[in-house]
Amino acid sequence: MTETCEAIVLGRRNFSETSLILTLFTRELGRVDCLAKGCRRASSQMRGHFDLFNREEVLLWPRPRNGLDLATDSLIVTEYMRLRKDFRAFAAAALAGEILSIACQKHDPHENAYDVFLNYLEELNRGGDVIFLALKFLLEVLPPLGYAPQLHNCANCGKELKAEEKTQLSGKDGGLICAGCAGGAGKFLPQEATRMLREISSPEQSAADKKMPKRLLMALLDYIQYNLARELRSAKVFSRLAG
Repeated sequence: MTETCEAIVLGRRNFSETSLILTLFTRELGRVDCLAKGCRRASSQMRGHFDLFNREEVLLWPRPRNGLDLATDSLIVTEYMRLRKDFRAFAAAALAGEILSIACQKHDPHENAYDVFLNYLEELNRGGDVIFLALKFLLEVLPPLGYAPQLHNCANCGKELKAEEKTQLSGKDGGLICAGCAGGAGKFLPQEATRMLREISSPEQSAADKKMPKRLLMALLDYIQYNLARELRSAKVFSRLAG
């Protein structure tokens, strides 16, 4: 039984001279690994489709007993052209794509995470600040994926954290921890970090938040990599390009 899904292309690799293996993030089915047979043929209606981070409507034939579903047709909805010209924006999109590929299980829908990712791509395509947008994306996508960091109380001892308190972001403990629990080890965040992280993760964000330092983003990436138990290759590239 086929199903039409709204999908964003997270990954692609050649399967043969005429076919592709795709990783899609779909609204309806979550992550999908599929085979697009014959899509590279000159006569194929899908030729030229499935560029990275394209938003497409894809006709899928789920095959639960096999490793790969089948993509039998597609319609390009949006091509984010800026990502092809701006390598910093592309690297920011690749960072999000790698996180979703790892954090999402096959055929496990995450509609809220899909909407966050779609909005992120649209903002990157408009030319927004990549550091702020990446940080905003992470703080918005982690809750629906089940990895939300604790930002209001120490994740170790439970004490309430003041907005300007000195803290560390701990992947092991699951969020911010106070100076007492951190001891002398590790890197402390700037004193305004607690307030900034709370504000940027809330629906109402001030313009000042857009000056969020890169240091906070790197701390959050360390937190994510600990929880995913994986080193993100795209994080290293993005860190160098973000400057």
